[in-house]
Amino acid sequence: MKKFLLPLLFLFLFLLESLFAQYTPHEVFGHNYILAPHFLFAGILFLTIYAGRKYGIIYAAIFGLLFDIVWIEIIGIYFFLFPFIAYLISKIMHVLQTNIIVAFLVSLVGITLLELGVYEMDYLI
Repeated sequence: MKKFLLPLLFLFLFLLESLFAQYTPHEVFGHNYILAPHFLFAGILFLTIYAGRKYGIIYAAIFGLLFDIVWIEIIGIYFFLFPFIAYLISKIMHVLQTNIIVAFLVSLVGITLLELGVYEMDYLI
């Protein structure tokens, strides 16, 4: 039972991300924005920080491919960026202390790198 709990948690985060984006109002602070949460990727980064690089990269590759298949027309952007950023975060955490504040700030850096990478790939195409 325990070995199915983590994949179910990440599947729930994957579904929650799309529901959150769909049901939040698009009119935010007087502008028409779509809020894009990164619950799944933040969970993958926390898994990488606390459970180890191996599990983080495996889950990042699986859910990156799933994310590409379901949401993106070009397969490979998230499939490459999720594990790559998880690897970078694991290397960064070897230098820093592992506490919740540092993990939160490093995960924000990881999400920022993900957004920059996706933007650059879209801009390149």
